[in-house]
Amino acid sequence: MRVLTLIRAEWREWKAETQLITKRNLCFLLIAFLIIFVGFFSIIRADFNYIDDLKRNISGWGEWGINFFRWFLFLENYLLQFNIWLADASPLNQFVAMAILACCCVLTAFILTRSFLSSITSGDSKFTGKPGYQENDANNINNSKKSLDSGKEISIPCFISSLAVAFNPYFLECISYKYESVGMATSIFLAIIPFLFLEKKHLYLIVSFFSILLMALTYQASAGIYIILVIVLGLIKYLKSEEEKFRDLLFFYIQSAFAFILPLLLYYFCALTFATPYRDISIIFNPFAWANNYLTLIGIVLNDFNPVWLILVALCIVLSAFSLIGVSQRPKLYSVFLVITALLLCSFFCIGPYIALKDPTTEARMIYGVGFLIALFAIFPTMMKLSATPPPPPL
Repeated sequence: MRVLTLIRAEWREWKAETQLITKRNLCFLLIAFLIIFVGFFSIIRADFNYIDDLKRNISGWGEWGINFFRWFLFLENYLLQFNIWLADASPLNQFVAMAILACCCVLTAFILTRSFLSSITSGDSKFTGKPGYQENDANNINNSKKSLDSGKEISIPCFISSLAVAFNPYFLECISYKYESVGMATSIFLAIIPFLFLEKKHLYLIVSFFSILLMALTYQASAGIYIILVIVLGLIKYLKSEEEKFRDLLFFYIQSAFAFILPLLLYYFCALTFATPYRDISIIFNPFAWANNYLTLIGIVLNDFNPVWLILVALCIVLSAFSLIGVSQRPKLYSVFLVITALLLCSFFCIGPYIALKDPTTEARMIYGVGFLIALFAIFPTMMKLSATPPPPPL
């Protein structure tokens, strides 16, 4: 009961502190949808039955639930079709997918902007949720609200960069599917949504658990997006405050890992028991095999991008490192070490648990976590001006 009381209190505080739905953000959402629509218009105009679409048009049956244990994807298509029998209602699913992608762009920009702008103004830990100013000190609560409210304003450069979340080169295959595109876009949304509640420990963990579970029941390739955001946002919070201890950062990572791993394990054993995976999903506990999978992924990315794009990505990575170091209140060499380590971990885990599979997939629709990481590299440099902005003074 005490946990439920804490969650309700955190929910009320979050609603009072976070102004997500504003005219500015809604305008960004509409603009994002229109730009995404124009960008993907050629795919819609082609009206092509891509791979599994042809089979589903003929049979009228989506085997996501029975064969793959993706019951949330099955439910989404049922709600769009109002029937378990699939009819070709394209481009309805793709329109919905584009709307969800637009939400993902704005949410990503909002979360990162708030993370860069927010400041910790007391010795209390937002990672651990220890008793302190958030609950007991009214002046610090008001100061926290002002700090969070200042983070609601998404800059235009940040918004433009966030469109890379939708125009992910590895997501082009996903949006081509008439039936599954909406589920693939939903899984990205589910991987991002927990970080709206990052300042509220209990609420964040509960939302993370159920979001990851629903994501697994939709499309598991978005798991890496959650890991990336955990690593990056945790690091930003740690770098921005000298009050935070390294053990608080580790504690945050451990909590997030439990909220991530438990629902995935639940899905994994249910999928093995009640579904018939079409490929080997055995997990290997061999770091050398993981390293080999990682090198294979790097090779695929290097082969997919031409030299011009590789140079641009490398430039964005360097600027991203500078922007992260720029917010740091820690010693510079220590900050450089942490940032480089975090970026390497992000690149390693960008495809999520697939990195640990005996037979990891290399299909584009399974590795769009790489594209999301590149999108973050495009967003971070737009935060450099925010990094130099001093936090609001305490009341």
